[in-house]
Amino acid sequence: MTIEFSDRDYIWTYGHSPRGRGWWWFFFEGQEFTASGTFTEAKRACVKRIREVAPKGYQGHVIVKVGT
Repeated sequence: MTIEFSDRDYIWTYGHSPRGRGWWWFFFEGQEFTASGTFTEAKRACVKRIREVAPKGYQGHVIVKVGT
């Protein structure tokens, strides 16, 4: 499975890439996921969650939108 993070809308809204510590929102496949911590920690937690909810053996491409 390929997981891609899109921060285009975040950059458009805030004028910079996501970084730092706080609450982070991620949207994928009609689902919402939130995590706290650094952006890197939150991304790791999101990837873990995607792998948990994906059908067994899924080999597709998932685009995760970073919330604003």
